[in-house]
Amino acid sequence: MKPDKMDEKLKRLAESMKDFPIEGTTKIDPNCLTERERKLVRKVDEIQEKYAPNLPPLDVLHENRELFIKASEIVVRRVLDLFVTVMPKAFLGDEIEEWYFKLHFYNFMKDWIDCINNVQKWTEEDREEWKKDMKESGMINMIPRLPHGWSEEDKQESVDTLLYS
Repeated sequence: MKPDKMDEKLKRLAESMKDFPIEGTTKIDPNCLTERERKLVRKVDEIQEKYAPNLPPLDVLHENRELFIKASEIVVRRVLDLFVTVMPKAFLGDEIEEWYFKLHFYNFMKDWIDCINNVQKWTEEDREEWKKDMKESGMINMIPRLPHGWSEEDKQESVDTLLYS
């Protein structure tokens, strides 16, 4: 899809949604889960309801760690599947654009997971130092465009974002 066609489509979509209230939370329909997945999610819900409105105690969380991890994995997988299915159909024109969407999306996920794995190795002191440095530099409230070098415009955009945001 050409950029001007994409702009038109996005403007029409934004206009049509102008008065559409977006509130609350998105829920995953339990019917989209397999019976095994529903059983697992029900078990996690039972544990959480038992201690509501608080979180379950650490020993209960630790004892049921695998259940919570698996339930989270199921939900995340369903959300990602939905996103990867809906986005290309909503905004893209053909299989080439869909392929590029998936290329960038899955590479983003891989990069993000690698980053999080590294950050999880930081000490508490490292984390505090990072937050302090980011706040002092004004970067804590900025999301700069990462340079990827596909065009001169992209390179300049990332420099401008870093310097002037």
